[in-house]
Amino acid sequence: MILDVNDDVTMHEIVRELLRWEGYEVITADDGREGVEVALREQPDLILMNFMMPVMDGDRATRLLREYPRMRDVPIILNTACDGAQTLERLMASGFTDYFILPTGPCEIIGMVKRYRPVPE
Repeated sequence: MILDVNDDVTMHEIVRELLRWEGYEVITADDGREGVEVALREQPDLILMNFMMPVMDGDRATRLLREYPRMRDVPIILNTACDGAQTLERLMASGFTDYFILPTGPCEIIGMVKRYRPVPE
């Protein structure tokens, strides 16, 4: 199961349809705080985390998730429009596993997910 944490409804729909087409189960959360709650309750295999969100940003949400032993090894992939090297370095230090820069195409999203979680059989 993949958790998509993003405040952009259109992005939720795109990611959900792309990944379901590939055979993944996808659940969603609309901000970082909800993402933390859903992740702790549902125990996803991988999390796609947006950076800029209301209520709680992806940086803070990832830091909180990494405090829980059961979430330490779950891949959390940052998706952000920010491409500054120093900012990305700081964000990766927060506990993200990897990242992709928005806008990006469907192949990049699917490829990133498959890198960390092969398609379920």
